[in-house]
Amino acid sequence: MKLYEIQQVKNEKTKPSEYVLSDGNGLQLRVMPNGTKSWHWSYKSQSTLCK
Repeated sequence: MKLYEIQQVKNEKTKPSEYVLSDGNGLQLRVMPNGTKSWHWSYKSQSTLCK
């Protein structure tokens, strides 16, 4: 599992297309071309994948 520090997240640069950084346990940081950063968490609940 990779843990992200606040400074790492702040320093992420934009790219021409959206990209995702994952911790390997369902937590993802999505970085959009316009600079927007958002967290997404995927988890299983009663054998259903939720986002």
